[in-house]
Amino acid sequence: MEKNTTAILIVDDDSSMSGFLRRALESRGFSVTAAESAEELLDKVILEPFELALIDVNLPGMDGITLTRKIKAMSGACDIIIMTGDPNLENAVGALKAGAYDYLAKPFSDEMLQLTVERCLQKRKLSLELANTEAARDEILAAYSQLQSLEKMKDAFLSVIGHELKTPLTKILGGLEIIKDS
Repeated sequence: MEKNTTAILIVDDDSSMSGFLRRALESRGFSVTAAESAEELLDKVILEPFELALIDVNLPGMDGITLTRKIKAMSGACDIIIMTGDPNLENAVGALKAGAYDYLAKPFSDEMLQLTVERCLQKRKLSLELANTEAARDEILAAYSQLQSLEKMKDAFLSVIGHELKTPLTKILGGLEIIKDS
């Protein structure tokens, strides 16, 4: 399969879950890096950018929700999907408030993982397109504003030129009228 340019980081202290995620994502062509702790993840996020991180809630040293806040503070461009084997409303709400894109309850199927990752990446693509569209709109508005300013300058210039040319022409036309009448 063709190599996908999307870099995904997995943070789970359960090696069997980490292996499942790695195999499932690599089989779809994603570039996958794994970490077993929050500290290891933070070191990797600093070294290279990741578009998506799959983070377990229960990690040694730091919980996944606190880690999500730190990653969002460091790199707001990284989307995060939180995973947990102990799903509860407090964790789900905390994860979303911390900036996570979605919340997966373990165990989940390969299809559920694929659907969640693809939805996240599609949202990411649409957000980028929206940002590009807004930037283009801002550029167009700035150019239009500049055009209006130049139009006003042109009108003022023509007004001054018209006035400056009108005075001598009036004298010449007056002289011509006198010559014509005589």
